[in-house]
Amino acid sequence: ESQIAIDQMRELQHSLSLAPFEARWRVAVLLDLQAASDEAQNALLKTLEEPPPQVVLLVTARSVEAILSTIVSRCEVIPLRAAPQHVLRDELERRGYFALVREAGGILDSVVGAVSTFR
Repeated sequence: ESQIAIDQMRELQHSLSLAPFEARWRVAVLLDLQAASDEAQNALLKTLEEPPPQVVLLVTARSVEAILSTIVSRCEVIPLRAAPQHVLRDELERRGYFALVREAGGILDSVVGAVSTFR
């Protein structure tokens, strides 16, 4: 049964369409997208094709086969495996993403925690 409904996706899209209030970026973390209904995933397509300015979307799924191929084709796929939080934090910083995530509202620990437990 789908846990992410189309109404939730539409609410996210509306939120992302608004200008950032305190930070320069709006960051949305969609964990376990395979839990979204096909309708919710289809609703996300427009946002992936034409993201609002200053929006970063981080999408996770158990596998690329678990989500619609149209979603996968519009994303940069980065295979992840469990790693200690300090390793992820160091790599994000090395790639220049640490400042972006920190600036987006300090959600780095949530993202790193989610990724470090990703199986």
